[in-house]
Amino acid sequence: MTKLKRLALCLGALTFALIALGCGTNNSPPNAEFTPGVTLYPQPTVPPRESPIPESPEPTPEFPLASPAPLPAAPPPCPVWVEQRWPDTSQPLALAQPLQPVLRLCRLELVLHSSHTYSDPYDPERADMRVRFVSPKGESVLVPAFWFLHQRDPNLSGWRVRFAPPVEGEWQAIPVARGEVTLEGAPVRFQVIPREAPGYVRLNPRNPRYLAFDNGQTFFPIGLNLGWWRDGATSDFARWINALADNGGNVARVWMAPWSFAQEWKDTGLGNYNNRQLRASWLDQVFDVAQERGVYLVLTLISDREYRDNEGSVWAENPYNAANGGPLQDPRDFVTHPEARRWFARRLRYIAARWGYSPNLLAWEYWNEVEATRIETPALMPWLQEMTAVLREADPNRHLVTLSYVGDGDPFVWRMPEIDLLQRHEYNERPAWFNPIPGGFRLTADAPDKPLMFGEFGFSHITEPPVDGAREGIHLHNSLWASAFNGFATTAMYWWWEDYVEAANLWHRYRPLALFLADEDLATFTVVAPTTDRADVVALGLVRPDRALLWMRSTAYDHRAAIDAAAAGKPLSLPRVVGLRVGVGGLNDGTYRVDWFDPQTGQYVNNARLNVSARQVILNAPSFDRDLAAKITPLP
Repeated sequence: MTKLKRLALCLGALTFALIALGCGTNNSPPNAEFTPGVTLYPQPTVPPRESPIPESPEPTPEFPLASPAPLPAAPPPCPVWVEQRWPDTSQPLALAQPLQPVLRLCRLELVLHSSHTYSDPYDPERADMRVRFVSPKGESVLVPAFWFLHQRDPNLSGWRVRFAPPVEGEWQAIPVARGEVTLEGAPVRFQVIPREAPGYVRLNPRNPRYLAFDNGQTFFPIGLNLGWWRDGATSDFARWINALADNGGNVARVWMAPWSFAQEWKDTGLGNYNNRQLRASWLDQVFDVAQERGVYLVLTLISDREYRDNEGSVWAENPYNAANGGPLQDPRDFVTHPEARRWFARRLRYIAARWGYSPNLLAWEYWNEVEATRIETPALMPWLQEMTAVLREADPNRHLVTLSYVGDGDPFVWRMPEIDLLQRHEYNERPAWFNPIPGGFRLTADAPDKPLMFGEFGFSHITEPPVDGAREGIHLHNSLWASAFNGFATTAMYWWWEDYVEAANLWHRYRPLALFLADEDLATFTVVAPTTDRADVVALGLVRPDRALLWMRSTAYDHRAAIDAAAAGKPLSLPRVVGLRVGVGGLNDGTYRVDWFDPQTGQYVNNARLNVSARQVILNAPSFDRDLAAKITPLP
């Protein structure tokens, strides 16, 4: 299915807030402290050369060529199912007993038996089934259960609860029921054994413009959208997630749209998810594959097309539409009508109960491009407050929450405590951030203490097939590197996953950046704008007192230029950049080495010794025709 996108908003005069220097990691300089609003490091003046530099052999490396750091390994895989003794059906409320130890932060899914037959198992006011999990230290967490329909054996249908125990030791699980009946069952005990895993994704406590895991390790998402399947949900997503992970990618944005994983649509009516349990089982399997491969998912809960009545809308099929027996005459009333809010709160609780256990859930995304619905901010904000309260109560793991706009979005929404992640979408042939724009966009000034996730990006908002001139993936490549070097919390996540990335087999574009950043903690760097002595080269940089990362790109290496050249029957002209000098400031004085890295191949190609004086240095770059990256690290 082709997604109709609105035209990306034009970038006007931008107010930039700098990405501040983080602290306290193994790679940080001693006593460094994060301070919002760091001033740009002064950059040295690089005088232009008076004459062109002739072609000459590349200088000999001064050190053995470095090898890229290995890609981060995924945590050990989790079993899909923990063997368990079936609940005692003679009891009014009983929980299955695990028959084997449970791995830390792996899914424990227990069968829950109730002798009471509920009139509506999806209504938490009638059937509020939960399990209280008690840790070895006596701390408890109350986890909602959900109604489960087995796709092959109806006898296996019933109540389930999912939990990923965060610490090892002996746990207890106690079933409780409220609603039509009030019950509490006998506790069951189970053992949790160690497993190396970083935990859930959080805001980075050392630098709020980035993400981190529970263990404090900075997490930089590299990935794309995998919105919905084309041929088969499980086969397509397994193929895409494996291809992404094989090339160092670690994040995907997945939609619960009506045509994909939504639990409620015209074939279900409101509040009854029986007819979409198969789709729920497919999403279960997507989470399983993501966990196995170390990929984290942004789960988009509502598409803008469901609640607008213009071109591309599916409002006519929406069960909330009064024409289909729903409560709404106008789609914009979805956020204000009490009955609509009640139905969605029920759905939100089910979603959180079924998938909120997962450490591989990066964030819940309420809306895709909410401004397309024409729902106004004063109506949206109370809805966000109400639904986040529902979500927090049903999701004890407190996954991050976001929503998305095309462009900068609304500052009142971004400042809400209910929203953890800013999210921007943009479709642009030559975006401003392909050049240095320290601090990002206006929305980063609106909410300077929150990270910016670049949720969608593309060359075109209409379609992007791999036509001649586009098969190399220039725009995808440049967007990955430019977003990483402009202080965003994620790479720009390309939209056209099947029509472009898969069709042109561009998965390899993710690997060089993942290799280059594999041993770096981006939360400890500040965005800078290195200087060069050539107008046809763009340079971006990340610096901290003991280290610097640089990326240089020839302006001729351009997606539109490649398409236009192919249309004219010509190859893209890529003159070789020879004798480039790059200036960067902010490093402590001392002796360093620079390792030059080819972003096309993912290999180091040259190196040299540097002396930094007055916190500044000018580099002599090896020649290149597309782009070039560099790491500056101290010598002992």
